[in-house]
Amino acid sequence: MAKFCSKCGKELADDEFFCTQCGTKQKIDKEPIRTNNPVVSDKPIMTNSNNELSGTDALENCKKVTYVAGALTAISVFCNFMELNMPGLINLSFSIMDISSLLGIYIMLLGIAAVFGTFKNEYGASFAVNLGIFLGFAIGFFDASSSLGANLSKVMGMGAYLLIVAPLVGAVANIMCRLVKYGKKFDAEKFFSEVKTVIKQETEINGIKLPNYVIAILVIVFLEIISSQVNFAKMGW
Repeated sequence: MAKFCSKCGKELADDEFFCTQCGTKQKIDKEPIRTNNPVVSDKPIMTNSNNELSGTDALENCKKVTYVAGALTAISVFCNFMELNMPGLINLSFSIMDISSLLGIYIMLLGIAAVFGTFKNEYGASFAVNLGIFLGFAIGFFDASSSLGANLSKVMGMGAYLLIVAPLVGAVANIMCRLVKYGKKFDAEKFFSEVKTVIKQETEINGIKLPNYVIAILVIVFLEIISSQVNFAKMGW
């Protein structure tokens, strides 16, 4: 492309920046520097082993599931509808708060703790709390000789089932949060591998570091201790 002096119009070479006829300095048109480097975003982008993108939206959705699960666990202590109708048994339905205020408060605190752990991105601690509630009530629910056994399911109705389903969903959702956060693919092998990793990790509580499996055990132990003090006789069982 021909180049001409901006003042006198003399034709100039491409590398001439001063006119050889009038001496006028020529303007230099600066072109944008082109590069093959990709645009860098300041937003976090995570990839899994299949190079599939997983970002904040997926993580937030997983966290919302844990929030709902924790809320259901907390409010289940007031749940006294859809009672069980068993042949030869009295048709009654009470909430846990009707049976034991101490047990009800303990369960509500656990549900709140699970939600708080997820909110603080302490997915391991939240998983341990949810796992402890699930195992405690699952063991008792299917053990007729336990204070958390058949009696509780008879008098509590739907609330007894929520105390098994809700924390289980919360525990699974916490593991999913970690898989999304670290960009790992979703399959059974990765899921259970993550469970093994999380349960062995430590969580710091008021300066004290506890393995997550210890937290789960403490939840179960205190759950059993409190429930063993429940007097089902006053409910007619």
